[in-house]
Amino acid sequence: MSKTIKVTLVKDHKHAGVPHKAGAKIDVTEPTRDWLLGLGVIEAAAPVVEDKPKTGGAK
Repeated sequence: MSKTIKVTLVKDHKHAGVPHKAGAKIDVTEPTRDWLLGLGVIEAAAPVVEDKPKTGGAK
């Protein structure tokens, strides 16, 4: 079974028979997340940015 992910709706959407308004947070499986993302119903997750130490450079 796929793990669930909390997503934020950017449009009104009926999920599992229950209507939700834009801005609501719902739990969905990864495949459902991908499908909703393709439909433009949820906001894309922010990319993960790793902090890397700065190296070199002028002194």
